[in-house]
Amino acid sequence: MVENRTLIAVAGMGFLLGSLTSGGAELAEAEWSKGAKLATQFLDFGGPVYGYVDLDGVLEEALANAEGFVRMMDMGGELPSEMDLQAIFNELGLGGIDLMGLSSIPKGDRYLNKSIVHLGQERRGIFSIPGGAPAEFSVLDLAPKGVDFFYEREFVLSSFFGALRNALENFDEGVVADYEEALSQPLPIGMTVKELTGKMDGKMLFFGRFHSDERLQYPMDPRIEFPLFEVVVLIEGLDWIFDAIVSMAPPQMQQIVQGDRGSRVLQLPPIGPAAYEKIQPTLIEDAENGRVVFTTSMEYWNEALGEGEKARDGEELNLAVQDLPKKGNGFYYISGQASAEWANVVKSVLEALDEDGQVQAGMFEFIEGILNAGGSYEAGVQVNLEEGFYVVIDGDFSHRTAILLGPISAIATLATASFPAMNRVLREAREAEAAGIESAE
Repeated sequence: MVENRTLIAVAGMGFLLGSLTSGGAELAEAEWSKGAKLATQFLDFGGPVYGYVDLDGVLEEALANAEGFVRMMDMGGELPSEMDLQAIFNELGLGGIDLMGLSSIPKGDRYLNKSIVHLGQERRGIFSIPGGAPAEFSVLDLAPKGVDFFYEREFVLSSFFGALRNALENFDEGVVADYEEALSQPLPIGMTVKELTGKMDGKMLFFGRFHSDERLQYPMDPRIEFPLFEVVVLIEGLDWIFDAIVSMAPPQMQQIVQGDRGSRVLQLPPIGPAAYEKIQPTLIEDAENGRVVFTTSMEYWNEALGEGEKARDGEELNLAVQDLPKKGNGFYYISGQASAEWANVVKSVLEALDEDGQVQAGMFEFIEGILNAGGSYEAGVQVNLEEGFYVVIDGDFSHRTAILLGPISAIATLATASFPAMNRVLREAREAEAAGIESAE
C-alpha cells in the first residue's frame, strides 16, 4: 500500500500539508520520527507557519512507481531504452531527501523564516554545488559602509559535473558517448569543455550601492528611470577568467595597464549613452589574491580596499543580521533603500506599459500593491550541513506570504485574463438579443 505521505510528497505539497494536520493524540518524544527530531532542532515552533514532512524512504517508493508512469507518457519513444530513474536521482543527490520543513516566527513587525532540506546521505550532486563546511563571510569586511546590496556564495561546480557524468551512466551507452564528445570540444579560451569544468570551483561575491539623487534614463524608453549605481563583482579561484576575456576581446580592447598591488587592469567599453559616463566598467586581475574583479567604478573598488568603515559598521545591516548564523555558505542583504528603488523601477516600467495599453485591467493595481508592501531591508544565510542545508531569512514577510502568493497570483491572473472574454460574451449576447427583438418587430 502506498502511504499517504508518499502521495503528499509526489504532489509536492507535503511540507505545507504537514503543517495543517491536527489531532488530539501526541507521541511521546522517544517515539518521534527522525524528521520530527530534526524539525525541532532547526525550525521554530509557535509562529504563523510551522510544518515539515518526513520523507525517509518515501522518495525511493515514489520513484519506483514514477518510472513506469514516465515510460507510459513517452508516446514518441524519445527516452533512452535503458534508464534507471532511481539511480539517476541518487547520483544527482535528489534521491536521498528525507526531510523538508519550514517555519516563521514574528520579531516585532518582521519575521525570522527558516527552511531545511535534509538528506539521508552526504551531500552529493546538486547539493555539493554550495561548497563544503560553513565559514565566516568576507563581504562584511570588504564592502564599504552604506552598501545597499550584497551576495556572497561559495560554489563547487566540478563535483556536479562529475555527478552528472555518473548519472548518465544509468542511461544507454549512446548518451554517455554523446556527453563525452561534448566535453571534448575546444573553447575559444584555449581549453576544452572538460578542462573548463575542472576549473569552476571558487567563491563569488558582489556588492553595490545606489545614488538616489542621480537618476539615469533607460535608453529605449526615457519614461523609465533608475538611480546611478556602483557595483563590484569579485570571483575567487577563477583568476584565469581575466586572460580568457582578454583573448576573446578585439585587439583595440586588449590595452592592459599595470594597477596597484601588482594587479592588471583592463578598461572595458562604456555600457550606454553619454549620460552614463560615471559608469566605467573595468576588469581587474588580482593575481596576488587569486581573484578577478569587475567594477563599474574604480573609485568604489579602491574604497573597498581602503581602511575606512566597512559594511559591518552599518546600523541597518546589523539589525538585519543579528539573528542570522555567523558562518555559512551563502549570504545576501538588501537594504531598505534598495528595496524601495527596485519597487520604483518596476512601477515606472508598469506605468509605461499601462500608458501603452499593454497591461491587463487590474494587473497594475495588483502588482503595485505587492510592491508597496515591501520597502524594508532583508538578509539571509544558507548553511551547509553534512547531510543537507538550512536557510535563515530575516524579512518583513513570513513563509505564508510565499505559500499564498502563488495561488493568489494565479487566481488574479485568471480573473483579469477572463474579463475581456466575459465582456465579449456579454456584448455578443446583447447584440443577439437586440437582433432578435428587431426581427420580431
